[in-house]
Amino acid sequence: MAAVLAGNTMWTLVLQGDTMTKCILLFLVSLSVISWSIALYKLIVCHIKIQELKAMNLQLKEIRTFKALFTAMKKIPKTLPGYFLSRCLIFLKDLLMIRQADNQLYAQSTGIDFLQMQVGQTIDEIVMQEESYISVLTVSAAVGPLLGLLGTVWGLVHAFIDISQKQSADIVTVAPGIAEALITTIAGLLVAIPAVILFYAVSNKVREIDFNISLLADKVVMIARNLVIDNDVTDQQMIHDADAQELV
Repeated sequence: MAAVLAGNTMWTLVLQGDTMTKCILLFLVSLSVISWSIALYKLIVCHIKIQELKAMNLQLKEIRTFKALFTAMKKIPKTLPGYFLSRCLIFLKDLLMIRQADNQLYAQSTGIDFLQMQVGQTIDEIVMQEESYISVLTVSAAVGPLLGLLGTVWGLVHAFIDISQKQSADIVTVAPGIAEALITTIAGLLVAIPAVILFYAVSNKVREIDFNISLLADKVVMIARNLVIDNDVTDQQMIHDADAQELV
């Protein structure tokens, strides 16, 4: 392995670089490793959560009552849809308390609107959590080429200094210094280009989570409307008896 690296022209140029160039290259490599780690983790986790949400949304096509929704939620307590539905259960219990206080008109109008607002805030919290650390990818895409350019300018300055010291501008004297300077530009692009692609890939996964959880929220709001309007005693008693804290 050492013999292969020793015979590689690119690796030889890296070894010949000064301390500044090596520090820039080391930082770019570290940035690339961090970006790839975050992106791969996010892609895997988001894929799992999307599949869970899609499976739950398929079940919801047959669900019309809170009893059926609560039963489905109990089967997936440690998943993203299970967490979301458990939060919605707390909001439904608050709405039920308003309904039981003989404020049916308020519950059917302002109460439902407030429920929708709370559900929307929960969606925003989940989406923001899923977007955490994605900014590292945008930073990598923006900083990578700039650091590469910095290394190139630094290397060119030293190359011209060497030319002036040797008092010769032939290709044999100029080429090695310029090639060494351009190494950091290549490294910066190799960091930035994958970071941009990974950013859009992860962002698409997060948007898909947002879409699927919004479908889930619409179903919850519809069930809440039916609960308040129809005054289903069975469903109301189930909400009252459910321990939401165990499900969060």
